[in-house]
Amino acid sequence: MRLYHFTSRQHLARIEATGVLTVTESNMSQRREHAGPDVVWLTSNRAPDVHSGWKVGSAVDKTAVRITVEVPKRVAHRWRDWARSRGIDSEWMRSLASVGGSGSW
Repeated sequence: MRLYHFTSRQHLARIEATGVLTVTESNMSQRREHAGPDVVWLTSNRAPDVHSGWKVGSAVDKTAVRITVEVPKRVAHRWRDWARSRGIDSEWMRSLASVGGSGSW
């Protein structure tokens, strides 16, 4: 399965040096950081979803670089389904959806 990861130019050198996309916050809780397992954010969209926090041209433009990855279907999970299966609060899910995130993967 072909998916994409978007990052900033500042992060690219480390990714190239290590060959690793580092996991980050999964946004499972509004009240507690890292409440769920950390994840690598991927999308099926070839172009970035530009929303709050990912603005093109900002100091840390996380849409500047697109990395293409091939992921076995058995290890890729749609975030919304994955988060629901781990008990995310439905109101928090709606709040996150209202500020971005197309559900593309």
